[in-house]
Amino acid sequence: MNHADHQHAIKELDALITDTRTLMGQFEDTGMNDEMPDDYAKLEMIITQALKEQHRHTQEMLDSVENYRTELCPATPDSFQAPT
Repeated sequence: MNHADHQHAIKELDALITDTRTLMGQFEDTGMNDEMPDDYAKLEMIITQALKEQHRHTQEMLDSVENYRTELCPATPDSFQAPT
């Protein structure tokens, strides 16, 4: 995946998280979380999984930026030596 693909996935996951939190709030406001605890637990699992996926995409995007930066400016042993 490229940078734009990761950003798109992160944005879509953010929308899923927001929508799921809204639905959970509606469950709580109407007492459905007590009447349908299994369904409420599934909503919690959706948020947990979406957050993990969002974190993974963010980390992969940052890693690709770091790899690109390293390719442009490779470190050399001389660049880390203290001046004499």
